[in-house]
Amino acid sequence: MAVIAELTMRPQEFQLGELLTADPNLSVEFEKLVPVGENVLPLFWVRGEDVDTFEQRVHDNEDVIDLQRIDRTADRTLYAIEWSLPPDSFFEALVETNATILDARGHGNESWQFRLLFPSHEHLSEFHALSQESEISFDLGTVYTVRDMGADLNNVFLSQKQREALELALSRGYFDSPRTVALDELAAEFDISSQALSDRLRRGTKAIVEQAVGLSDNLHGQSQ
Repeated sequence: MAVIAELTMRPQEFQLGELLTADPNLSVEFEKLVPVGENVLPLFWVRGEDVDTFEQRVHDNEDVIDLQRIDRTADRTLYAIEWSLPPDSFFEALVETNATILDARGHGNESWQFRLLFPSHEHLSEFHALSQESEISFDLGTVYTVRDMGADLNNVFLSQKQREALELALSRGYFDSPRTVALDELAAEFDISSQALSDRLRRGTKAIVEQAVGLSDNLHGQSQ
């Protein structure tokens, strides 16, 4: 049974968080996280005024492969960053345990807040063990299952493409640990890019979890 864990951690505990929130006048919120091989490709929103200095600082970091400005609104900017996954890192532990970041946000030196989805309690335990081995500290909060929330997943709205992607990924062992099929192999069956398939899987997973925890689109929008 999949479990959702809420945790907080200092930005100093993971390099990307420390880099993104070095400016106390900026706040960061992940839109989605897509582990791809040895790189991690997050989309994230930055709220604040001095984004030019932020972009220069991120570009200058040796672990950053690329940073792209995707969109901009009146008060925040959307970025995509290609990031080389450091060994023994927070993100490496997430990838190793097939975890999905449902929500993540940070501001300056304040603790980051995460909501993580794990395939099972065993995966969460493995994540905890890997974090201890790498001396990564965090405070674990509420842990609950989809069953605990009494969700009727048959009522979850998924597009046909999202449902097909999730069904194939599940049947082929993409969500198993270790995975028995690679993302690019699944993408080839749909004749789309790995990025496009990953986006379908994440959006489908997000829809299921939002139903599980009883979040409407309006409530989700207000939380931003």
